[in-house]
This record gives sequence, structure tokens and C-alpha cells, in this order.
Amino acid sequence: MIRNITLRNFRGIKSGSIKDLSSINLFVGPNGSGKSTLLQSVIFLKKMHDVHDDFYRSSQKQEPLEIDIGLSYGRRPKEETSVTLKIGPITVSAAVVFTPSSGYQKTGSADLPEETKNVLENTHILDASILLNTENEEYTWEKAVERRLDKQLTTLANSIYGLNIEGFTYVSRSSTLKVLFSDKDFALNLDNLGSGIQIGIRLFLWALLSSNGILLIEEFDAYQHVSALKEIAKGLCSLAKTNQLQMFLTTHSLETVKAFVTAAQDESNELLSVYQTDLSAQGDFRSAALTAKEVKLLLSSGVDVRKR
Repeated sequence: MIRNITLRNFRGIKSGSIKDLSSINLFVGPNGSGKSTLLQSVIFLKKMHDVHDDFYRSSQKQEPLEIDIGLSYGRRPKEETSVTLKIGPITVSAAVVFTPSSGYQKTGSADLPEETKNVLENTHILDASILLNTENEEYTWEKAVERRLDKQLTTLANSIYGLNIEGFTYVSRSSTLKVLFSDKDFALNLDNLGSGIQIGIRLFLWALLSSNGILLIEEFDAYQHVSALKEIAKGLCSLAKTNQLQMFLTTHSLETVKAFVTAAQDESNELLSVYQTDLSAQGDFRSAALTAKEVKLLLSSGVDVRKR
């Protein structure tokens, strides 16, 4: 599990850090306050060859880009490792180094523990556009069926959206996930259902497959009704606890905050942290961490926790 993140010269953040991260970390704040940048820093470290050109701009500056992420493991809390990436005119020996010419390499005497490699390999970034893409099933469905996660997915989809789904079947010829209903004598393509349902089903498909991993989720709630949000939050909190799954979520929705606070308190008060984020004109990133209990008290007092 990621415990802390330190950034220097990464996208809009000149410098900043965030510490003592929880299993579920919900980031709130105005546009341009660094929420997405935090998530992108994790995926940047994991999958360098997928980054856009604008990520490389820091390598042309005098100040090197630096990302430092500290991880620890739930079974052995005292065992920690730090994965560091630096790009710039002077590259310091580190556990992981990336340069545009050489790519992603381990350097120096530090070697990543196997558990750290597994966590990074099982780290995925999701947003509404990704979750509305039919290619999700092409990469995930076979693995899900092998582990019989399709049964859990059916139960979750029915509880969240009040559907009567009997099961799913994947048609590889057309790369289509078919939804089978107990109250219909025909199947529907998943893409024939509403956008919110598509996003919810694919989100939980990834969550079920990402045990002992990390999900970075950007504003998934844009298409969700408040009643569905409550069940989504409940399901994600449950999976975070049982599957050792860490999540980073961004939102502008107060309803989403309320849903996760309620769901987290049902599971454990320590499961959730809500971070109010802020980015100064000079690029200094700041955040204030709140527990589920603190957020609930502020909300009951009429405070909008999305504002610092």
C-alpha cells in the first residue's frame, strides 16, 4: 500500500507531498488543485512508456523531475520500500530511473522487492472515458471468469442498480459482453445499457481483479444517481477491506463524499481519508486530511468539505 507521495517539478506541481495515506483516499478540491496530478504520478511511475509528451518537459529544465512513493505491506506493516524516479540533467542513483532515451530501468544497489513489483503491475487508472470503452472486456473478462469473479460482479450489479441480471457472457468474435436477465428472454449488449451502469459494472470488474493492487479512479461519479453512489461506495469499501485493495478517487460531488463517509463508517473509521487539496500560483501543493468521523461532523454542521 502506498503510504506517501512526494513530487517535485511534476506537471503543475513544483513541490508537494502527501503522507499517511489510507486504503481509500478521496481527493476533493477545485479544478487545478493537483488531484489528477497525484494520480498521474503513480501511473507515470508504473508505466512510463504510456505518458504524453508534456510529461517530459521537466527533463529539459534545470530542475529535475522527482517522484518518490513509499510503500508498505499489510501483512508486515514494518516492511517498507521507496520507489524513486528522477529525470533531469543530473540523475541520482535510485531504485527506479527513467530517461526518455533509456526508458524504465533499475539502477544503483537498490532492487525492488517482488511485492513492490506486483503492486505496481497491479496498478490501474480509470475514468469515465476508459470505463465506457468496450476494450475493457477484451483484457479482463477471461481472467475474471477463470477466478469466477463474474458471480460477484452479477451480485454487485444487481444490488447497485436494482437489476435482475442472471449472468454475463463474452462473445469474442464481436468483442461484446452480453448481459443475461432473469426477467427477459433475450440478452443485451452491455453498451446498450445506460452509461452509469456501464461505468459501474466495469469499475467493479477492475476492482475485483485488482486484489493487493491500486486503483486510481478519476471522477467516475459523473453518470451516477445518488442512490447508486451509496451502493457503489459500500461495495468499494467492502472490497478495499477484504481484498487489500487501495484506492485513490477524485470527485467534485458532495453526494459522493457523503456516500463514502457513510460506507466507510459501516466498515471501519480508519478505512477512509478525505483530502482537501490546494495548489498555489507558485506550484506548491498542499492538502488537509480528514477522517470519516471528522467529515461527518463537518457535514452535519453545514460545512462544505470540498473547500479548504
